[in-house]
Amino acid sequence: MLPLPTDNVSLLGNKALWYAAAAGALLGFPASDADAQIVYVDIDPDLDVMDTFTPPTFAGPGVDFDGDGDAEIFFGEDNTKPYTLADTEALSDGPDGVTGIVGNILTFAPYYFAYFVPLSTGAPISAGNATVTGYSFATFTFGGLDPNGFIGIGDTYIGVQFTFDGATTHYAWLRVEMPSAGRILVKDFAYESTPDTPINAGQMVTAIEPGPDGLPGTHNLSAVYPNPFNPQARFTLEVAEQQNVNIAVFDALGRQVALLHDGTLGAGTIHEFRIDGANLPSGVYVVRAIGEHFTDVRQVTLIK
Repeated sequence: MLPLPTDNVSLLGNKALWYAAAAGALLGFPASDADAQIVYVDIDPDLDVMDTFTPPTFAGPGVDFDGDGDAEIFFGEDNTKPYTLADTEALSDGPDGVTGIVGNILTFAPYYFAYFVPLSTGAPISAGNATVTGYSFATFTFGGLDPNGFIGIGDTYIGVQFTFDGATTHYAWLRVEMPSAGRILVKDFAYESTPDTPINAGQMVTAIEPGPDGLPGTHNLSAVYPNPFNPQARFTLEVAEQQNVNIAVFDALGRQVALLHDGTLGAGTIHEFRIDGANLPSGVYVVRAIGEHFTDVRQVTLIK
């Protein structure tokens, strides 16, 4: 697909919530990556991409991973046809840009198109699979075609490889939803700030932290995000060993208001859970996770 000029682009980043978490080697990263950092950004409100341009002029909102004013990726949607695209070039705002996507190349003779593929929680994003390169645009839907099944599946992830200042390579996920053809919501994203370090889809922290006195770590319970929330919030849990885990939500009086999980969790996977506050009153709540070898809690506030 030929490049289109880009103008009227807005940058995202100033209103985001930023988080960083220390990494370790448990996920298989080399020891030199022990100081790796994941930067997480909650897009609030969601980036709603619909009817942003009329060909041949591309326009759409940009996502700026590091908040330096040089966006790495721009999303746009053709207001004449259901073409939903992402511009992956480094633009006139600076040298940052996407250099690869986790996707595939589809042929509609005589043209070739780069398509994102939807990723599930925990899917790796690395040099091994962010291998679709050399395209100015990456496509979700094109002319009503949805070959990878984005429309109507709910929240999913896309994976990208990008560079800062044309010098260092990084990996990132973005959580998106396509409720209908011709519209996409971009909800949050995270990237690994240490160059050449993989990230997993949905990952906000990079390892299970060591236990006290140098003992092996047992689990990693993320922060609840967004916080405050309305009406839904999410968090992740990874356990070092397969075990039975009970995860519940309690109100300020200690009453259980939701049971999120009660059963086995496998090791080596980042498990995502959601809190639905639609039928709960505003207030402070506690998420409690109890495993066979740990107990941990997180506080979250519901504001309606």
